[in-house]
This record gives sequence, structure tokens and C-alpha cells, in this order.
Amino acid sequence: MTTATTTATPATTVITKDIQQRVSQIITEMETVIKSRSDVIHGYWVARVANLHLLMLGPGGTGKSFLVRDAVSHIEGAKLFEVALDETTDPGQVFGPPDIPAMVKQGKQRRVVDSMLPEATDAFVDEIFNGNSPVLHSLMPIMNERIFHNNGMPSKVPLRMLCAGTNKINADADLAAFFDRLHIRYVVDYLDSRTDQADMVSAAIARMSVLGRGVGTSLATTKTMVTLDELDIAHK
Repeated sequence: MTTATTTATPATTVITKDIQQRVSQIITEMETVIKSRSDVIHGYWVARVANLHLLMLGPGGTGKSFLVRDAVSHIEGAKLFEVALDETTDPGQVFGPPDIPAMVKQGKQRRVVDSMLPEATDAFVDEIFNGNSPVLHSLMPIMNERIFHNNGMPSKVPLRMLCAGTNKINADADLAAFFDRLHIRYVVDYLDSRTDQADMVSAAIARMSVLGRGVGTSLATTKTMVTLDELDIAHK
């Protein structure tokens, strides 16, 4: 869970050239780190500004989660939630565990959502079509209406965008409505260029070295940032 302080909703709704230029610069910076993914990176930021959801279809090891983490690291005030689904995933692993004291003392069936998906501004859900029906059907109102039902009470969630990763497409007709909520879709594969492969490996080694020294995760000497509020302005 990556957290940062969320600022208040801005009073103005006028997008400035500065916001546009910084998002464009972020795209350029990401393209220098993540090779052969220019279309996906650009599509990510289109989806992020538009508050749409994005699907990446491809085998494991193609950098789907890394792309999302790198993008969100450029957003000041964002809260990223990550989870990988399978058929045994409990809803509590996504939406928060049951509030046992409230259940015992008040008889209320509610969840503790601290640091879970209902509190996130951005999310990455890997192997999304491996999820069971209770989890996927609970995701739909969050994705479509930005509402989470806790103890039967609908409440607004701060989620702007959910990115999904998968290595297969589920043909189950019951999930057609869920699939429709993944508005922008890309196929990602392993890198063909040996030069790009070598660059990515060298960058990964450099990241591990930086992490070992406790310096941070960014490879860039300067990282262009945009705030959560500024992206909300761009969205409006």
C-alpha cells in the first residue's frame, strides 16, 4: 500500500498548460524506464485523466504491475492498493476484514476498510479474471459508481482508476458486465528487442542497488510530479 497525504478538492476547475506539460513529461520519463510500452503508458494517462479503468492482457513478467507503480509514483497525494486474485481470495483481502467488535457489540456486518481498496485513489488488481464471483461482483459498483456498500450503507470511494492485469480472458457470460467496466484494453508481451531487455535488466539492478542503500525507488535524478488535485482539474 503506497500512501501520501490527500489534499482538499480544488476550488478551480481550469486546466493549465503547466499540468499538460508535466503529464507529457511524466510520459516521457516513464518511456525511458519502461521500454516498448509507449502505447500502454500513453493509454494509462489517458485513462487516468479520464477516470476510466484499464486492462492489460499478457503473461507474467511483462511489467504490468511495475508500470502502474511507476505511474502512481508520479502522483502526489495518491493511494495505491494492489492485490492478486485467485478463486480462493476472500473479500476481506480486497475490501477489508470484518469489524469483529462491531459485530459482537452492535450486530453490524461491516468491514474495516483502513488501507484497503475502498480507501484507494488508484488500484492494481492482478489476475483479475481468476477472482471468484463475490469479489468481482463487489468490485462492480466501486468501478462503475464509485460506491462501496458497507453494512448495507453505500458510501462514496475516492477511486479514480483501476488497472487490471490478466493472462487470460474469461468467457463467462456472467462477467460480461464486469468486462465492460474495463474501458481501455492492451495486449502486452515480452520485449522483442535485446537492447531493451538489457536496458531493463540494468535498470532493475540499479533499482535494487538504490533500495539496498535505502535511498528510494526512483532511477531518475529528478522525477516530474503532478498532484491528485491537478489530475482532478484535468478530468473536469
